[in-house]
Amino acid sequence: MKKLILIFALLIPVLSFAQLDDEDAQFFGITRSVYYKSFNFNKVTSPVEHVFYIDNQSSVPMTVIGFKTDEGVGVVLNDKNIPPKSKGKFTVIINPKYFKEKGDFSKQITVIVQQKQASGIIEKREIPYIVKGKL
Repeated sequence: MKKLILIFALLIPVLSFAQLDDEDAQFFGITRSVYYKSFNFNKVTSPVEHVFYIDNQSSVPMTVIGFKTDEGVGVVLNDKNIPPKSKGKFTVIINPKYFKEKGDFSKQITVIVQQKQASGIIEKREIPYIVKGKL
């Protein structure tokens, strides 16, 4: 019986740790947009654009502090500061003349955001978005 209690006591922290990602996401209040976290432009022959959304479900404001993009991808930030319980947006622009190779493409756009929690801790997060198509 003592062994069973010991095994159970050892499993509780392990099982709790396995849940950390979901709890962290809830604590931080960021979810990638349910609407489109990836977008397929299909055939691209001239510059095209698509609007993505960032959903701030937390009770504290969120600030977009930067982007990481691949070659041929431009980003226009529409909403730098996203209030609690609302959505911000950014526009991705694909211009085929800036691509070195023709054919299928898949490019990642990483949005870097930060939030100041009630505890005073500033947390940063990177949220990936994908655009695809064919040149």
